Amino acid sequence: MRLLVSDLAALMCSDATLLLGDAAPAPDLALPLWRAVPLGEDWLLRPEGSQAGAGLALAAAPAGVLGVLSASPPPWLAAWPAEPPPVFADVAALAAVLAAMMLHGRRRQAALREALVALRLEHEDSRLAIARWMRSAGQGWPQPPRLVHAETPADGPPLRQGRSRLRRVLPAEVGEVAALALHLAEADCGPGSALRLRLLGEESRIVLGAWLVPGEALRRGWLALDLPMPVAPRRETAVVEIDVDLAQGDVLALGDSPALRLNKTEGMGRFTQAAYWDGLALGLSLPPGGVWLGLPAHLWAGVPRRLVLAPGETREVRLPAVPVLGLDRLMARLRLLGGAAMQAALHGPETATGWRDFAPDGTLEMALPLPVTAPAVMPLTLTLRQLGPAACGVEWQALAGMRAA
Repeated sequence: MRLLVSDLAALMCSDATLLLGDAAPAPDLALPLWRAVPLGEDWLLRPEGSQAGAGLALAAAPAGVLGVLSASPPPWLAAWPAEPPPVFADVAALAAVLAAMMLHGRRRQAALREALVALRLEHEDSRLAIARWMRSAGQGWPQPPRLVHAETPADGPPLRQGRSRLRRVLPAEVGEVAALALHLAEADCGPGSALRLRLLGEESRIVLGAWLVPGEALRRGWLALDLPMPVAPRRETAVVEIDVDLAQGDVLALGDSPALRLNKTEGMGRFTQAAYWDGLALGLSLPPGGVWLGLPAHLWAGVPRRLVLAPGETREVRLPAVPVLGLDRLMARLRLLGGAAMQAALHGPETATGWRDFAPDGTLEMALPLPVTAPAVMPLTLTLRQLGPAACGVEWQALAGMRAA
């Protein structure tokens, strides 16, 4: 018995296949019908009405065969690779098997409905239990957290101007963390600077706590940060990521290795009004660092990607809502379609590339760094200006985002 490779999945995945004998007419049934046809000294099993071919040996019998519709046992049953299926002389003899299958399916459907109802009841019981627990836990004063990890502050050089990232993997699980603190060895910052801190699970890269602290709130010493409620029990390693945007003239030093303290509570019974809390980032699964990510195609709806500029003309192309949550930079790729004297600039809230010239081959890639304070969704504007004496065409080919490694 042989079978075409292209038919293997259809035969093995069907749960109600009817095989037809050589001379048996194809019945008008909503079932997969297969027929065995001679192939030299062997037999080829194929769907009714399909083309024949060489095929491969059928090493195992399919599990979903109802039987064989044939006036007498066909000779190819001797080559069946398992116990032969039953033989039905006509469709009437097959009716009892089909009725039994239907009844079994109905019973199975009823059992699944009962299981679904039980699951919904269990879910409702769990929801009510959680609600009762939160009401009772919230009636008392917040429990004082216990210190589970502490590091000794050390001096170190101040951070450079612009964007910096530091990452610490802590020797503690992230579950039940209720508060943490970061030591600032030196801090003299104004409103142009900002510090973003995220608490992650190392294995899942999911943000479990996030804070955005303005520069004027940074003071020398321990910066204490609370969670609104403790992290749910998770067997993941705690990771702290620190991102700093430092304005010109501001000073911030975290030491050679940022010193951190980690606090937990027993029983999750601690609810606080957390300062500097960045709720939009909570639950975000951070993308892998150093990988360019394509942005949704709907960003370009109604936006022209190919333009022709007259001599001396300046034009803007605006994307009103670009999702940048979890990203550190954007990259735009442009290509000239004619002419050469053109410049481009990309800018968003609190960030810009400045004017850039196209390469000799007519391409331009512009990287736009995103500030720590960038919103989850922000507008992005591409500005083009034509400097030559003739019209010039340009195409905005792609836009991608990346999280720094």
